[in-house]
Amino acid sequence: RSDTIFMIGAQGSGTGIHEHGEALTAVLYGRKRWVVWPPHVTPPGGYESDWYMGDWFRTVYPTVSPKPLEFVQDEGDLVWIPDSWYHGVENTSPDVMSISWQFHETPDRTSSIRFARDAKDARASKEWWLSLYLAYPTWRPEAAYRLALHYHHEGQNAEAL
Repeated sequence: RSDTIFMIGAQGSGTGIHEHGEALTAVLYGRKRWVVWPPHVTPPGGYESDWYMGDWFRTVYPTVSPKPLEFVQDEGDLVWIPDSWYHGVENTSPDVMSISWQFHETPDRTSSIRFARDAKDARASKEWWLSLYLAYPTWRPEAAYRLALHYHHEGQNAEAL
């Protein structure tokens, strides 16, 4: 099963850091800037955070080491993002038109999606995130990030690191 998404955006718009099943994106008009991480790396600034990508590039990106995979997608280019890879995108030309195909329920994702459907809730218990971290490798970066937040809020900063 797949979704087809047609996008039109202005310069500076885009999508924050997220992940999903494998996807193809074609730029029909304009240019996009991408940052990409493999599933085992927690993206700096958080996953599915409230970061506007323009702010992320100005604020977080200069402090990131090592740098993520980064590239510019021009008009006519086709980009493939593997299953569960984190990515964020910013439109860098005045007008951008693109089309994406996102594929769902690939074999690697089916069981973890069923288990973790409600796990994106940041209020989930520390025990929930720990069980997710131990059971499903593709969710480890997000689970580690959420566990660190729980430990930090409890004043257990050594555990948060």
